[in-house]
Amino acid sequence: MSDKITKKDAFLTKENIDLIVQQIKEFCELHKEKYKTSYIKGKYVKDALIKTIRHYNSFLKEFNFILETVDFYRTYAWFGYFLALEFPYYQTRFKIVRTAIFRIIKELEEKKGIVFTDVTKIEIIKFLQYELEGKGELGVGKNGLYLLGRIVSTLD
Repeated sequence: MSDKITKKDAFLTKENIDLIVQQIKEFCELHKEKYKTSYIKGKYVKDALIKTIRHYNSFLKEFNFILETVDFYRTYAWFGYFLALEFPYYQTRFKIVRTAIFRIIKELEEKKGIVFTDVTKIEIIKFLQYELEGKGELGVGKNGLYLLGRIVSTLD
């Protein structure tokens, strides 16, 4: 038997899973505070969490590097997107996606001092709404939202 650690094993440590769970709890609390609602719980969160971790694993299989730590932007973008898809109503989906966008933008503003105009925020929301409505040619999905945060986070 080989002692070689797989990409999946290198990522799926207890610390990383705990960090993802912590970020998701923060997401749910933020959404609850923002929209004064409590429908984000139980099965919806669990299913979106499973899909997020599976997407992390698919990402690791597809790309040729080892991801040893949790990426804030991936977690928020992917979890927000998968959670939105758990709900049949577009307004609920849009609110969930807005929470993800809000948190990613807040992180960028606090960590990088980057300020997004209201017009830019609205454009990002619209791109994600189009994606959720099945208009992919006009939209940007979970990976596009992740890339937005990731690329901007690398700017000096």
